[in-house]
Amino acid sequence: RLNKIQTSGLAQFVPSKTATSDEYTITIPRLNIINLNVGRANPYDGKGALKLLDNFALGHYLSPPGSGRKLVLFGHSWGYDWYRSPYKSILEKIDQLQAGDMIYINYQERGYVYSMYKNEIIPEKSDGVIMNNPEKNELALYTCWPLNTTKNRYVIYGKPV
Repeated sequence: RLNKIQTSGLAQFVPSKTATSDEYTITIPRLNIINLNVGRANPYDGKGALKLLDNFALGHYLSPPGSGRKLVLFGHSWGYDWYRSPYKSILEKIDQLQAGDMIYINYQERGYVYSMYKNEIIPEKSDGVIMNNPEKNELALYTCWPLNTTKNRYVIYGKPV
């Protein structure tokens, strides 16, 4: 489902299938993520959300893109050696995102652009706060942090452009 190619010494991820109407794609140029599939997850089913990440680069909670409400995305930043998902470290360089970096989403044949405006690190036990303010028109993207732990969450926030 994912092909990894080398360009200029940087790994670049590209999709090998087209997203369905229940899925969509995301591009984050700074992380060399190009048109990777995002799958919808149930925020009340943690095991199901983790299982979803076996087949999708990122998972999605709350509202869809373009709804004018909060869109929450999550993915792995690391994985055990035995874990074979090609997405197990898709967000390992999330800390390289900077204010003003763009995130592009293609959803139901429409494009949406978000500009990163802040980041924060929160304790794992507080990760529910990422879902706060569901009426706010923003994107939140998070992963476990630091690498090789689940101690904290690294969260970036983007505003629609």
